[in-house]
Amino acid sequence: MIKIIGECSSGDSRIQNKFKMKKNNTFPGWESWKDRNKEGMECSVELVRKGNTITTVTENLGIYIENTTVLNNAPDMVYVALTGDQVALTDIRLLGN
Repeated sequence: MIKIIGECSSGDSRIQNKFKMKKNNTFPGWESWKDRNKEGMECSVELVRKGNTITTVTENLGIYIENTTVLNNAPDMVYVALTGDQVALTDIRLLGN
């Protein structure tokens, strides 16, 4: 599980996550970040799979997140779920193969 607030967790020994979170100089502070996200905003998440490695990247108001997931004994198909706590996810667009 990767959270847009800069947290990552995994309790599964079949995967390994390498997680990076950085605040850049455009980060407005947590209160402003939360307020602007509550108002609603567009956010992009990029997921790229190469073999048994999946890289997830997103940036939201100065919070940059990059997670590399290595799947031990990777299956042919990998599924992704987008969810949130007290949010509405709308206008979801998929690009790519």
